[in-house]
Amino acid sequence: DERRWSEGVTHKYAWQRYKTVLEIRDARLEGSAPLLRQALHDKKFWTRMRAAMALADFGMPPTHEELRQALQGARPELVSNFFLRFHEKASPGESYIMHFALPLLKKK
Repeated sequence: DERRWSEGVTHKYAWQRYKTVLEIRDARLEGSAPLLRQALHDKKFWTRMRAAMALADFGMPPTHEELRQALQGARPELVSNFFLRFHEKASPGESYIMHFALPLLKKK
């Protein structure tokens, strides 16, 4: 799985990278945190945020600097639409990322 995931997070298609992050999160395998940290630098905002939330769920949340970089360049309405999905049902990792991401957005 790890080799396949390693190829998946660097795949040329955005959907494949996103799907790989979701698979890693669902599997919760030890040692997959480096792949998720790599995904924090993905071109697509949703992939970066899912990777951040997975890291938080694993108990290894991204640093404030990593989170700031993951949010950088994202349109406010894109961020808003993404976080609205977790308004009522959020995992601890999702809540953690929202808690630290929202103040970073206000500083833009």
